[in-house]
Order: sequence, then C-alpha cells, then structure tokens
Amino acid sequence: MIKGVALSLTIAIFVTSFIFSIAGITNNLKPNIITGAVVGSSTFVNYSIFATILSFVIAACIIIIMRHR
Repeated sequence: MIKGVALSLTIAIFVTSFIFSIAGITNNLKPNIITGAVVGSSTFVNYSIFATILSFVIAACIIIIMRHR
C-alpha cells in the first residue's frame, strides 16, 4: 500500500513539474504567486525540469521494485 501511495505521489509530481516545464519553455509562465517573485520564472523552470527527471527516476525504481516481488 505504501508503494502505491509513493508511486501515485511521484506521478503527480511528475505531471505537475512537466506542465510547469512546458509552460516555462513556451514562455507562458509569468512571475506570480506560484513561480515566486524572488526566484523568477527561468529558475523555476530549471527546478521543474530537475523535479521532473527526479520523479521519473523514483517512479521507475518503485515500478521495478513492485514488479520484482
């Protein structure tokens, strides 16, 4: 059950970060409350790309662990 919750959480983080990354790459992301006026939209996109990659790797590891048992 914990693996399922962890997998769903990583998938949710992946989808959200992916959407923010695409919005930032297409210049549709403007500085606001979500991106933070301090960080800026370009830095936020870099963090989103990092979160996308990291959540994909974690989700892949969870899937491998679930299939192995």
